[in-house]
Amino acid sequence: MELWLRILFGIAALGYLSAGVCAALTRERRGVALKIFALAGFFAHTCALAAIIIGYSRAPFSNPFELAESISWAIMALHIFASFALKMKIGEILVLFCNSALAGLPVLCPKFMQEISAGGASDFVGVLHALLAVASFAALAFSAALGGVYILSRRLIKNKSNSGFARENPPLAMSARLGRGALFFAAALMAASLLAGIFAASQTELPPRFALKFCAGSALFLMMLCLCFFSKKITELAAAKLCIALFIVSLLLLIPIEIGTRI
Repeated sequence: MELWLRILFGIAALGYLSAGVCAALTRERRGVALKIFALAGFFAHTCALAAIIIGYSRAPFSNPFELAESISWAIMALHIFASFALKMKIGEILVLFCNSALAGLPVLCPKFMQEISAGGASDFVGVLHALLAVASFAALAFSAALGGVYILSRRLIKNKSNSGFARENPPLAMSARLGRGALFFAAALMAASLLAGIFAASQTELPPRFALKFCAGSALFLMMLCLCFFSKKITELAAAKLCIALFIVSLLLLIPIEIGTRI
């Protein structure tokens, strides 16, 4: 099982890396190859996570390594949706290279496989809590990406640049509207995740350190809620910047806590 996981994650990392290289090339040379490599990497990534679920009879959320791979998969799924359904090129180079590095972790880091082998069984409510949290984080990342698209497109339009970036993405008003929608969706998912976590905690006794995770998730939810409330009362540019800032804060807040609770 470990060998197959390494192979699948290795294929995913190579696919994302190749797609990232294609994305960095000129438009005429990148189109078809980029889609093939990205979809091949995403398929291998999906198979790897499915192998963890089937092989170890639990969801891939039991340690920081698996959680990172699940979040990476969710962000890639949103990116593919945005590329194909919405015809948007949202930070594709950054997304592909970052996902390539994350997918390569199981190949390069022996501790990853040790953590997978040591993982315990998952209960339904615990899995639901983690799944909702991963989806919320991915939606928040999507909102931040849309904020980045809005800021860069606005600057290019203001400077009357001939860059094709603005033409490859939706109009400014649509980017702002989609960003707000992704933020509202992230907040709703985080609220559901917190409720599932409360229910799971009421059914069993959890170590005190998990209270810290709940406090961090609650703080992030409150920040999302405040930004959702004020997003229509401030300028679109300010809302885009705050979405990016909120995503960065979530990284600085949750990642150290998640790693700390596993040590």
